[in-house]
Formats: sequence, C-alpha cells, structure tokens
Amino acid sequence: MKTPADTCLYGSVVKKEEKTVAASFDFSATGRLQTQGFEINTRGIANVPFGAPQQQVRVKKSTSTGEAPGARDYLLLLNELGHGAGGKVYKALYMPTFRLVAVKVIRVFDQTKRHQMVRELKSLYANFVPLASATVLPTASSTSPTAQAACEELVVFYDAYTNPEVGSVSIVLEYMDGGSLEDYVQSANEGDKGEGSCLSEKEIANVAACGLKGLAFLHEHHQLHRDIKLSNMLINYQGQVKISDFGISRDLESTLAKATTFTGTLLYMAPERISGGMYSYPSDIWSFGLAVMACAIGKLPVPTKDGYWGVVHAVQEQPSPSLADYGNHFSPELCDFLDQCLQKNPMYRPPAARLLEHPFIKKNYSPREHASVRLSRDQQPLSAKALDRSRQELHVIADKAQTWCRDHADSLRQLSTINASDESFQYVSNRSKVEALSKQLRLPVDEVASYFAFLDEYCE
Repeated sequence: MKTPADTCLYGSVVKKEEKTVAASFDFSATGRLQTQGFEINTRGIANVPFGAPQQQVRVKKSTSTGEAPGARDYLLLLNELGHGAGGKVYKALYMPTFRLVAVKVIRVFDQTKRHQMVRELKSLYANFVPLASATVLPTASSTSPTAQAACEELVVFYDAYTNPEVGSVSIVLEYMDGGSLEDYVQSANEGDKGEGSCLSEKEIANVAACGLKGLAFLHEHHQLHRDIKLSNMLINYQGQVKISDFGISRDLESTLAKATTFTGTLLYMAPERISGGMYSYPSDIWSFGLAVMACAIGKLPVPTKDGYWGVVHAVQEQPSPSLADYGNHFSPELCDFLDQCLQKNPMYRPPAARLLEHPFIKKNYSPREHASVRLSRDQQPLSAKALDRSRQELHVIADKAQTWCRDHADSLRQLSTINASDESFQYVSNRSKVEALSKQLRLPVDEVASYFAFLDEYCE
C-alpha cells in the first residue's frame, strides 16, 4: 500500500495526459510525416521537438550541390533479422562506410505502433550520431575522426526516414551482432558450466556496469525505460553490452515524477508496478537486478509454474530473490549488490549512479581494463561453423553490393561531390570500407578485399 511518505518522496503524479496520437498525425503523399513535434521525410529527420539547435540544423543540412542525400539513398538491405508486434527489423549495409546497421520498419497508420515509435525516437535521439560520420572503428587507413555517441551503453541512433509507398517509418540503429543477453545466458547455461554458474563474476560485473551506465544516462535525461530485461540488453562482437528497445519508455518531466500505466514485461516488474501503483526510476533498477541475477544463476529468479497470479503473489508477498538461495559460491559483494537492487521498498533501491560505486563493481570492473572484462566468449576466435557463416554472409554482401553499385553509379558520383563540399560527410577510402567490414564479419582483411575489387570502378 502506498503511504503519504512514498508519495512525497517521488513527488507529484504526472498529471499531463498523453496527447492523442491521431490528432497530431499527418503523413503526406510525398512522405512527410509530422507527429508530436517530429518531422520525418524520405531523406531523414527534418525536425525534432527538443534538442540543441545545432542538432536540428545538422539533420536538415543541405550541401552546395543541392539537398544532401539521406540514409535511405545509400542503405543496402540485406536480410530480415526478426519481427514482432512493433514491426520488422532488417540488417543493412551503409554503402559510404560499409557499416552494418539495423533498420526497424514501423507501419505508421497503426496508432499503437506509431505511439511506440514516437516514444522510442524521444529516447533514442539523446544518443544520436549522424550515420555519415559514424565509422565502425578507427582503421589503419582512416583519416577522419569518429563521431562519438553520448552514451556508449545505449544502442546508437543514426537516422529515421519515411517510406510513403508502404506507409512506414524506418529507424536506423546500431547493429549488435552478438544477439541479446538472453541468448548469451541461454547458450552459457546449455554449455559445460551448467545452471548455477552461468557467467563469471567478471562478466557479470561488465554486464552490470554497462547496464547501470545506460540507466544512469536515461534517468539523468528523465527517461524511464520500463522494459529492462535480458532480451533488451544486446551484445556486439566486441563484447559490449547495450540497452535497446525504447518503445514503451516514458518521459518523466522531473526527477520526482511518477508513471502509473501497466506496461512492460510481467516477470521483470517491480512490486510497485505489478500492484498497479505509481512508480519511477527505482522500478528500472528492480528489473535490472533480476536480469543481472539471471546472468549469475542461468534463469530468471521468478516462479512461473502457477501462471500470472503466481507471479503476482511471489513479487508482492514473498521475500525478494536472493543469491543465497542458489548456493554459497557467490561473492559477498555480488550478493549485497543484488540485494540492494531487489529491495521491495523502492525508496531503498539506490539509483544507478550510486550502484556504479558499489564494491562489487569497483572490485571487478575497470573502464581502463574494459577489454579484459567484456564477455569473454565474444572475443574468442570464431568456431568453424561461425567462420563458415561469416564467409557465406560475405559472399552474399559482395554480390548485393556489386549489383547496388552498378545500379547506383550516379549516386556514387554524387557522393564524391558531396565529400568534397561538405565537411560533415566524411571521406572513407575503399580500403577503409573493406577493413571496416572485415572487423564486423571477423574475417581477414585480405579475404574480404578479394570480394570487393569492383569498388574501384565506381568510387575512390
């Protein structure tokens, strides 16, 4: 039961109702979408309802040769990565830099999906990096500085553009090729370690530190994620862990505000949320704590055998999950860290920034030694099966890229002109493109280069 003290702690309830999406929705035949302060067209985002003026200028900038080309003009769609209620996600290659990206396609005539899209854009835009200036990693032949994301622990947002032919918006995001933390935990649990020793404490500390940095950034920007879970924490080939999927996030107007809606994944819901009460940033900390605990024990510590009401009863009436119930081989620091995240009373859950100072994080994680504490599996050489998959993917990408270059020769010539006239459109040599793709596919540079000799016919 909520007490007056609880209410005073969090502050007044957010009384401002959500604007009706339909009332602020305009999608023209030419592909210009205007909704809740966003203006998106076929070339990209033209205007946003917030942000620094230089960011708004940057997304609308033209060149001396005319309108700057948008991401859509240079994206080569490769294959579908997955689909769900929110839309489909594709893997694509950005031809000017050979960066692999994820493209999330959302039908805007569906009001619910459109509403989720706006929520996602509001959260993502804080971690915006222009796609044209985002390289994969510094390479031996690169000369341009790499644009940096505001938060390395959130999936990077590159652009969004409309597809008037099918009535959709495509959101261009960082591609995380290691899958989700859920995949990783399941794989580790099915391996030699077995349940009860899923990830090492060094690996758990890496997951925890990355997640806390991402949450600290979101909360500092008054964003409540509301759906922190293993499947929304993604991994890349470097072993970095990043928070994703902001479709049900909530913008709180101040650090003391609360939300009231019942939205998110039931098994990860904090007690104050599952009871239908008001909640704020501590609810994200509870969900995060459950995800970290799953990394330690190989499963989510919430009973599911009795269905919905069993989950509700366990979360509301039973003691919080504890590592002590799963063996005595965990360190006292990790046990205390999770105990703090999983306090029943949200007032006693420390904020993300304070949890980063916890002894468990301090002992097991150091930014200066980041590579040594990343998820170790992703730094190991590819298995024979994975190597074969990468080579098959290379063959497919090269075939599609050659066809694209042949069909878009004029666009490539235009790109060369823009590179010379617009400092925001960085030049990337063919060699740098090959090096970038080799890093992403984890294949030797010379092997990748042998598939892309045709590039010299179209650009350089």
